[in-house]
Amino acid sequence: MDKALNRKRTLFYALLALGMVATFLLGIFFYPIIYTAGQTEVNQTEVSTFAPSEWNGKTKYFTISTSHEQQEIADGVLQEVWTFNGTVPGPAVKVTVGDKVHITLTNKSPTSHSIDFHASVMAWNTGMKNINPGESMEIEFVAKYPGVFLYHCGTAPVLMHIGMGMYGAIVVDPVEPRQSAREVVFVQSEHYNSYEDMKARNSSYVVFKGKAFQYERNPIEVKKNELIRAFVVNAGPQFVSNFHVIGTVFDTVFPDGNPHNKIVGMQAYTIPAGGAAVFEFRLGEAGLNPFVTHSFADATQGAFGLFKVSA
Repeated sequence: MDKALNRKRTLFYALLALGMVATFLLGIFFYPIIYTAGQTEVNQTEVSTFAPSEWNGKTKYFTISTSHEQQEIADGVLQEVWTFNGTVPGPAVKVTVGDKVHITLTNKSPTSHSIDFHASVMAWNTGMKNINPGESMEIEFVAKYPGVFLYHCGTAPVLMHIGMGMYGAIVVDPVEPRQSAREVVFVQSEHYNSYEDMKARNSSYVVFKGKAFQYERNPIEVKKNELIRAFVVNAGPQFVSNFHVIGTVFDTVFPDGNPHNKIVGMQAYTIPAGGAAVFEFRLGEAGLNPFVTHSFADATQGAFGLFKVSA
């Protein structure tokens, strides 16, 4: 009886092994057919619309200087900041896809600085190199992609240089103009009392455009149902921005501001440190509509403002 049972077990395992081998061989044969059948043929014309743009023959010139200043970062609170053109954030740069961007960077501060444009395509060790106090350098790049991008000081330690205020926004408009709208540019960032606090992520304020609660004190005036386009850059250097406007739903959100990156009907959108997005929306009633980062610990530190809507 034991011999008969052993023969049955041997036959069972042999059939099982045969089945596994057959399944493996069928998989090798049929997988490429099934996989290929599920793919869509790439349209070469469609791909070309996403290709980066070449120089259009136009050059836009900008002069930027670095300096260390005192700036009011909250009502009655002065703090040393490191700046581009004397303010935190630095000036908003605006160009069109295909433009050559020519930057003259002059260091008027007592320490080395540099500038890193996230909209650029260049070698890090040439276009983003440090310049010493009193020195200048010329930087050129072609704005190849539409959107809104961060620029910042890239000198080590980068955390300190961004945390001290060295950042700004560059808007690269698409060749085909966007729909007419009321446009605003917000740069979210954090302020810290020391470099040790930066490393510990212990912020003193989280702000839009350099100063806590400034748009609560001075709301942005808009008209009922007009199209609003908010270019939002998150300079960090540590926290995400969960951008939200209370009392509306975003018609469209464009991650990094590229018109090809379109999301519709969003209540909020998360922007990483170093990232950006464009938000299009309307406010349908006269009154006040707050805008915040929906990380409310950060909103209560200053990343809170108001739209004042008139009929």
